[in-house]
Amino acid sequence: MIELFSLRKIFVGCAGPCPQVSLPIGFSSLVLKFHRSYMMPDAARPSRTAMRKDETMPSAHETIDAEVKSNDVVLFMKGTPQFPMCGFSGQCVQILDYLGVPYKGVNVLEDAELRQGIKEYTNWPTIPQLYVKGEFVGGCDIIREMFQSGELATHMATAGLPVKQVAVG
Repeated sequence: MIELFSLRKIFVGCAGPCPQVSLPIGFSSLVLKFHRSYMMPDAARPSRTAMRKDETMPSAHETIDAEVKSNDVVLFMKGTPQFPMCGFSGQCVQILDYLGVPYKGVNVLEDAELRQGIKEYTNWPTIPQLYVKGEFVGGCDIIREMFQSGELATHMATAGLPVKQVAVG
């Protein structure tokens, strides 16, 4: 039987958190690295096209359009608001959380067609992408600049959304 002496999590990564779990076993240690590509192999994940053959699954464009139209604020991001898998997505989550604006996060890593489809939907090459009241606002750089200038809070308030805090500085 293997005895585990300690368990520690280390979050690293320039593109987002990447947990590592180190388990010292005797004189050596085993390091398990969990990365978003290990969440589910592409071969095991059913494709949106395959699922659509029986017409039960909407296209990526229809899914995106439905999310944008049915939610006041939507952030298409890598990961979830609770666990962003990208530094840029993490920054947008922090900004929206700071402002206290209710929003829905959509994880584009769960579906390759959704990930590509969101780029084509707005003709914007990067993720994350923020939508307010059906309107594309921008990616991380634009969101950050708008937040720092106070323009994002003003935009949210003008759209009739509750804003708890405004950026200072």
